[in-house]
Amino acid sequence: MMQLKLKTLSLLALTFISTISHAQVISEYVFTQNGGDLNNIKSTIADVNEPLRVQSYDRAFNAVGHIYSCTATWLGDDGEWVYILAAAHCNGATKDVSNTGYNFYADDDKTVIASGGTVYTVPERNHRPAGYGGASTDLEILKLKKVADYRDKNGKKVVKPVLYDGNEEKGKPVQFVGYGLWGVNVTENETYGPKSGQRRMTSMSVIDSIFEMNHGIGAGYEPVKESAKWGRTAPGDSGSAWWQTHQGIKTIIAVTNGGAARSSTGARISQYIDWIKSVYPEVDVLSEHAFNWSDNGHKGTLGTLYQYDNPYNGDKEYFMLQNVGKDGRYWYFPTNKNNNGNWVYLGTDKKAALENIKTLQSFKDWSANGHKGVAGDIYIYYNPYNHATELFQLKHDGQYWYFPTNKKSNKDWEYLKDVKF
Repeated sequence: MMQLKLKTLSLLALTFISTISHAQVISEYVFTQNGGDLNNIKSTIADVNEPLRVQSYDRAFNAVGHIYSCTATWLGDDGEWVYILAAAHCNGATKDVSNTGYNFYADDDKTVIASGGTVYTVPERNHRPAGYGGASTDLEILKLKKVADYRDKNGKKVVKPVLYDGNEEKGKPVQFVGYGLWGVNVTENETYGPKSGQRRMTSMSVIDSIFEMNHGIGAGYEPVKESAKWGRTAPGDSGSAWWQTHQGIKTIIAVTNGGAARSSTGARISQYIDWIKSVYPEVDVLSEHAFNWSDNGHKGTLGTLYQYDNPYNGDKEYFMLQNVGKDGRYWYFPTNKNNNGNWVYLGTDKKAALENIKTLQSFKDWSANGHKGVAGDIYIYYNPYNHATELFQLKHDGQYWYFPTNKKSNKDWEYLKDVKF
């Protein structure tokens, strides 16, 4: 089988990287396809892993850093305090809330971003309910005194990562990024590392298990053969975030607990969102994330929140995506605080905008339930003829037909009003 040039990775690895995950111990298949020599791992692994090391510095992973001897993730700061996502076992806290003198370091392992403060450990860790275990409770947040802004290699402030708060992780690709030991097959070695820079890299797998009362999560690993599950975490990756693409962006779905020769295990973030918000209310979660117009090639999920820095009036405005074209893409925001064919204007306050989306989603949709309804139910209609967002009330039980398009009523529908925030 022909080997490909190291500078481009193997076709296999490139395909997996674009769709699956990242880790630190890789399979024999990927290692050899990328030019590695199984009889001389020590001398070839630096070149093999260099493309994976470079990819670990993609913008999506800028929040990754160090704490203790573990990998950890910067969640954001409030000007005075910095909030760090980590694994509970890394400092062995035996209380739900405790003090710490630890530092959080930038990627260079020298620049201190925050130092000293409070450790918040999930209550299930030290007061473990039946069915929970070490993986499902291995989660903490550190609230540390801010020392410096967290900036990327270009000097720009790091953007908050997005935490996943849904339930569709299983069966999908996952990415790991961390500072763990490097290895091939099932063996890692502390002497392996890059020719220069940090021992940091990415690898790939697929989520294949949810366990321990739905609070633990796992990804398998195939150490030899060709597989989408070609990477796993290793010592030093403890506390690292697991990244999975949802709605076109990288989101954090888990924190590394550990694993075994053929698996990686972690604490499942979606099950702890309320607790995380109780420690850091301003954390960015997917269901509340404000997308930008240019995200994901102008493709988005209907019903999601977008933000717009309106250059004509200087306001930050919020919109809900209500419709896309035949190509699956949307077009420009309106600039006059109105709705158009793609967008519903929600106002200039993010919290109010999220509440407005909940209001819009509480109305019924014309295509639901086989076009049958109950008298008095209220339906929402995104009118393609005038770009208005309109509300109608069903006049009778049973089968109904089309909404009127001229802001009038008909035998099925009573026109109520246009939606405008």
